[in-house]
Amino acid sequence: MQTLKVLIAEDEGIVARDIEQHLVEMGHEVVHVAFKAEEAIKHALVEKPDLILMDIMLQGNVDGIEAASTILEEFEVPVIYLTALSDSKTVKRALKTNPYGYIIKPFDQDDLRTAIELALFKYHQDQVAKGRDVWLRTLMRSMENAIIATDEKGTIKFVNEFAEELIERHECDIQENHLNQILMLGKLESENEIQHLLFPLEEIIEGGKSYTFGNNTILIGEDGTYLPVEAICTPLKDSEEEITGLVLNLQPSGDGQKWKSTRSTNPDELEAIGEASTAYPTISTSGLEITDILRMISQAPVASEYAMNWIQTFNGMSITLEGKRYNIASWRSKKAVDAFAFLLLKYPRPVHKEELMEFLWPEVNPATGTRRLHHVVSELRRNLEPRESSYSRKHFVQYDNQEYSLNLDEKVLIDFIIFEETAKTGNRLWVQGDENGALRCYRTALKWKRGEFLPKYRYDEQFEEKRARFEIVEEKIAERLGE
Repeated sequence: MQTLKVLIAEDEGIVARDIEQHLVEMGHEVVHVAFKAEEAIKHALVEKPDLILMDIMLQGNVDGIEAASTILEEFEVPVIYLTALSDSKTVKRALKTNPYGYIIKPFDQDDLRTAIELALFKYHQDQVAKGRDVWLRTLMRSMENAIIATDEKGTIKFVNEFAEELIERHECDIQENHLNQILMLGKLESENEIQHLLFPLEEIIEGGKSYTFGNNTILIGEDGTYLPVEAICTPLKDSEEEITGLVLNLQPSGDGQKWKSTRSTNPDELEAIGEASTAYPTISTSGLEITDILRMISQAPVASEYAMNWIQTFNGMSITLEGKRYNIASWRSKKAVDAFAFLLLKYPRPVHKEELMEFLWPEVNPATGTRRLHHVVSELRRNLEPRESSYSRKHFVQYDNQEYSLNLDEKVLIDFIIFEETAKTGNRLWVQGDENGALRCYRTALKWKRGEFLPKYRYDEQFEEKRARFEIVEEKIAERLGE
């Protein structure tokens, strides 16, 4: 077994000394013995051990599970819990931190050696898997076809740049959405009709075989344009032949040119991009439903002081949670406001801490950025959730595997998401032929867009890109409404 730097967090002195002696006899180095959770956190961040042996019931304001959670927010390290508790509630809490071992007291040196060996093996396997994942993502990014990877439920996890170009949406807007919500495929039944197609996820998973969409398959854009494509959906399997997801391969067919549908109100738009046909098919309503977002909108007041949970990004930023409106101008850390805005910009995609640090402090080194980011996120959490423990994982801003994300449920409305989803629903109704329904959606969408998107960040390139897209959508809606 390799020599390890080990941090022990144990509040019983006699037990701590026994563990230290066992570790030394096994050839390992004990970098520190901590008796309190706060002490364990402090020395873990300084010493950067190879392994942590963490007693769950530590002295201090927090226990060992919360201490481990805080440490894991800063760097990856295998943690083995030491405890006399084996009740299901404690085990469930511990499992949320993805520990590499769990030893019930009392234990001897053989128990400790076995737990360490298993933890190191599991940690090594995880690192190999992560390396394989990086390799696979690099391979898919280099492919010249449009590649979209999902989990077994159809939730999009990866999109390469060719798929972004084909769909005309950025990866951050596509990830964590269901495949059937992002891609609308159809089949040319005749020169005057298109049948809407859904991805046969259950059929592919149950059969375990690739599914090829037939001839005359088209990709339908949100503006009613369509593009002939070849589409193959293949199950993604692990080493045990269990299906863990799907990979969709899309490639333009024919001359690769888009065509316009007959739902356009502008006569100039009735010409195809490139060489046009004189027949412009319409889309049937079979198999297409209004998204759940409309039901949510119907139950929520638009930009109202009575809204219990909503976030405003148009014409400035404001946050209302459980009926309380937060005065972000009074926050002590202005960087906390910037961090929240950036997480909103990327939502629902999680943001790697290095990406967030690059946005907040592009000029500082990673070590300094990590320390500053920890303080900024703590300040953000204190402002939004003053009743939560500083080490609790039940946060509005969450951290997992070096990525930050906003923990929003369906009760929290965000104006720019409502605007986008309502406009998108309007476009789908428009190409279906339901003009009244589409116009109703468009009017609702405009009620939510009451100004410029996060104007404070007017000169930041990433914010500007999203802001420009919103302006284009607004202009197109206005055209269809005749305004």
